[in-house]
Amino acid sequence: LGILQLNNPSALNALTLDMVRSLNHILPQWQSEKSLRATLMIGSNECRRPAFCSGGDVRAVYDAGIQRTNGEKHGWGKKGLATADFFREEYTLNHRIATQSTTKPQVSLWDGIVMGGGVGLSIHGKYRIATENTLFAMPETGIGLFPDVGGMYWLSRLKGGLGKYIALTGCRLKADDLLYAGIATHFVPSNKLEDLKAALVEATDSTEEGDCVASVLIVRKK
Repeated sequence: LGILQLNNPSALNALTLDMVRSLNHILPQWQSEKSLRATLMIGSNECRRPAFCSGGDVRAVYDAGIQRTNGEKHGWGKKGLATADFFREEYTLNHRIATQSTTKPQVSLWDGIVMGGGVGLSIHGKYRIATENTLFAMPETGIGLFPDVGGMYWLSRLKGGLGKYIALTGCRLKADDLLYAGIATHFVPSNKLEDLKAALVEATDSTEEGDCVASVLIVRKK
């Protein structure tokens, strides 16, 4: 079991460019590692409140933009500009997660805040575990942006117009909402997460072929 911990507790594990680059570096190696059976993505538990990932660190991108004084245009896809590099590399990471082998599933523990860029890191993985602490949103419209990080793909596939509502309002969802919508795949109480991690470690040590995570998680029946 490969464990990825998002470690930016002072900003509720907001995703920085360095974090994006680290993930883009390690994930291809893990996908080609035969002994690795699954990945587990978690947030640092040292935040001031429970958080998986509060989103992309757009403040850092903004600061990088206003600090440029040579008249150079921001963005426009030019490499070497943080205002372009962050989004290009973040979206590359989202695609990498969405297209990784299903025989090495990603499990994400949504124990706390999961918004924007944090959704992009996890929604495209096979298993998304909600807890009683989960607070989920795609709030991009509040800053004049569209629901990015692949949001238009999965939001458009939610039933009953729910995706359109989430996209336009940036509404906040909790565990029951996420399970109803099919956004979260499972629910585990936060006080059982350590037991879940131990069970995943044991399952990934097995020699059985296929998705070893499925035997650990209780499938929520519709």
